[in-house]
Amino acid sequence: MLPPRFFPNIPSELLELWLSPIAFEYGWPFRSLDDSMQGTKWRYIFPKMTLRELSELVWIEERIDLASKPFTQGSLDAVKGLIQQHVLGLDTLYGNIANTQERFRACAAFIREHGDLPAPIAVVDTGTAYDLLDGNHRLAALLHVGLPPGFQAPAWVGRKPENRTAGQADGGSTCLIC
Repeated sequence: MLPPRFFPNIPSELLELWLSPIAFEYGWPFRSLDDSMQGTKWRYIFPKMTLRELSELVWIEERIDLASKPFTQGSLDAVKGLIQQHVLGLDTLYGNIANTQERFRACAAFIREHGDLPAPIAVVDTGTAYDLLDGNHRLAALLHVGLPPGFQAPAWVGRKPENRTAGQADGGSTCLIC
């Protein structure tokens, strides 16, 4: 589904976890890194970056302290929306996601049993915040179940080549667990 030439920096494990299932569902309409996502469902998957920007990120699998750096407002809104939908029973736009209730409940059950996420999340480290690309259900379930003290989430972290080390938060975004 996904031409490997598009994302040479994304490890195959991350492609299989994140992008391949979406490409299977939505198809892959792009011929070049300069194609626009407008008019495709992919605009919801990458609302803040182009295909070229995504292809240039360098990815590292690590464990991140969710309290050490804020998440972008869009990331927080998605996680909070899932909690409102599945815990509080509110009708949100997240109710339209395929198998959303089952995914949330399965993640919560896994976290309760194993004390960890069932799979790494995928975030872009902007230098000042994390932008959550994949793992909304996992993080929402983790917050619902409760974070153990000192918990560090397994994550694939994408950074621009010039931002390979974690930056410091500037207070411009909101902390996920604060």
